[in-house]
Amino acid sequence: MNQQEDDCLNNSSCNNNAVNNELGRQEWDNFGEIPELPTGQTLRFELLSPWDDPTYIGLGRIEIFNSQGERPSIINTFTNSLENYGNLFNLFGEERQQQRPSTSPLINKKVKI
Repeated sequence: MNQQEDDCLNNSSCNNNAVNNELGRQEWDNFGEIPELPTGQTLRFELLSPWDDPTYIGLGRIEIFNSQGERPSIINTFTNSLENYGNLFNLFGEERQQQRPSTSPLINKKVKI
């Protein structure tokens, strides 16, 4: 957190809609916290709300690495988005361009890669 953000959390005029400054600070500190080495077989990303546009959520990238710092092999990709620009394999590099999953919720299928 930079000094300006820290000052804003401590300033009641900047944080007037929070119940108290401590609650605002806890929410800010926990927002976007990444577990050090998460484990499991499924990663689920829920994009619930945008920063400023009520009809569009933009996502630049998600990078996934294993404990050795390498990209893991991805078995399935899935989306239920109503609209999508690009494809789900953009993050997996050029070697994964042979199959492209549908981003249509009507087709709604999983693709093995």
